[in-house]
Amino acid sequence: MAHLPPPLEIVGKIVSRHGFKGEVVIDWHIEDIELHKGDFLFIIIDEKGVPFSVKEIKGDNNIILFEYIESEDDASIILGCEIGIAGEVIDEIEGDWINFKIFNNKEYIGNVIRWEEYPQQTMLIIKNQNSEEILIPFVEDWLVEVSENSQVIRMNLPEGLVE
Repeated sequence: MAHLPPPLEIVGKIVSRHGFKGEVVIDWHIEDIELHKGDFLFIIIDEKGVPFSVKEIKGDNNIILFEYIESEDDASIILGCEIGIAGEVIDEIEGDWINFKIFNNKEYIGNVIRWEEYPQQTMLIIKNQNSEEILIPFVEDWLVEVSENSQVIRMNLPEGLVE
């Protein structure tokens, strides 16, 4: 069974589609939300927080295009879903994890090349075997083991996060 992110704070709801490219309109429940391209928001699908990267932002941060939502049909699937952010954003990753090997259970994903702080989430940037960069939200509940000696991080990631 996949572990979900820590408790999410619901901060908005997808209320309509906008245009033909998959953009959606979000009704924010909080004021002055600060979003940037590349930030991750959790879309609540079937009572689970699924992370989506923000691809484009328009208006007063209320018209959003998410990665992999590329059409009106895609946008219709998430219409009415709530938006959440992690209730506890990790301020600092313990130790220097650069070059540590990341495993999802027993499956090798790649090596940590850096980590970045986003307003909603700390992200581990992983380089996989194909030299592609993969962003993985750093969620303590997903950590299974960190071995400083062998430079290995074992995680139990939600299904479909890394493919």
